Amino acid sequence: MGKLLVLTLGFRTEYQLRFLMRNMPSKDDTVLVIVPREPGERAEQAKAAIGEIAKFLSKFFPGVRVDVVEVPLKPPEEGLGLAAAEIVERASKASEVVLCLSGGMRALVLVVLAAALYAVPHAVLRIEVDLEGWGDWVELKPHLFRIEPLPLDSARILTALLGSPRTLDELRQVTGIPRTTLYKRLKRMVGRGLVEEMRTGRRVVYRLTRLGQALATVQVSQEEGASLAR
Repeated sequence: MGKLLVLTLGFRTEYQLRFLMRNMPSKDDTVLVIVPREPGERAEQAKAAIGEIAKFLSKFFPGVRVDVVEVPLKPPEEGLGLAAAEIVERASKASEVVLCLSGGMRALVLVVLAAALYAVPHAVLRIEVDLEGWGDWVELKPHLFRIEPLPLDSARILTALLGSPRTLDELRQVTGIPRTTLYKRLKRMVGRGLVEEMRTGRRVVYRLTRLGQALATVQVSQEEGASLAR
């Protein structure tokens, strides 16, 4: 099974070409180019950009399949549904789905991002965005977009870890949460990228990630605000 490389595209192609060079597609891979459905001159400009992508792949990565999909952006729900269906069809045959959100209209980027988050298991999804003018790029983990309210005991764990890393027993003493429940909550928080698990010999210590620190700080601020309001 190959990779599915999904590109959002406007009129310029430098970021998409850089993305393709990073991910080095092979004959088993598919490149899916998603563009907005537009009339007139803008459509012709988009076709020219698609032609550049196809020419680049033909020269440097011959044999790679290239599919082009036009999606409407009014209403955005229609475009989201179409993009999701196209991604699902190809993702089912791929070992990994890599999203390049470095080009095209902002509305297109958001629609394709939402479609991929709906359509692709997060374990096989990678999201890449190039930094304009930097010649560099960043990867955004799918869990960053899965914002869920924290259960009360998870919020207590975050607050307890804000000061310093702690072991499971130390957390149990501070939070008062039963050990089994505490362990399950920690595993879930590790999966969400809020907590890191560090092992030294037989000793396991939990600490906040940067995302966890940010949420814990917000949690403390909210608690202090509620206390002042009372």
